[in-house]
Amino acid sequence: MKAVERMETIAVANTTLHHYHEQRMQSIS
Repeated sequence: MKAVERMETIAVANTTLHHYHEQRMQSIS
């Protein structure tokens, strides 16, 4: 696995986590 590919995978994972966290925050309030 290339370093660039790993960076992209981490970026996608972070974006997905951030979106999931925002949805949970909205549903609580």
